[in-house]
Amino acid sequence: MKSILIVDDDANAREALRRTLERAGYTVLQACDGNEAIEWFNNHHPDLVIMDLFMPEKEGLETIFDLKREHKDIKIIAISGGWKVGSQNYLEAALELGADDYIAKPFNSETLMTTINKALSASVS
Repeated sequence: MKSILIVDDDANAREALRRTLERAGYTVLQACDGNEAIEWFNNHHPDLVIMDLFMPEKEGLETIFDLKREHKDIKIIAISGGWKVGSQNYLEAALELGADDYIAKPFNSETLMTTINKALSASVS
């Protein structure tokens, strides 16, 4: 069974994602910020990380950069509701730092599952 690490400071968002992913048959791990995400990843090596971009302590862009530097093959999907501030598109910046794809919040479960399936199928090719 594939495992997915959800990283989001919003407990309600993590819980909603967890329920959706567990119904789809995934093992789900959860972290509330980038520091916790790195610890979980190093201890459990999930198949995919879903990373919110705006979090306290250690935000998502920095965490994506750090994870990709140490684990080049890690699959990451960036998510954010505040994806654009002024002219800066943070979801596109996440791709530049190594994320495999992104989803702007709010999103539905169909979009989520399509993006996850695409990322995980790319890891076996």
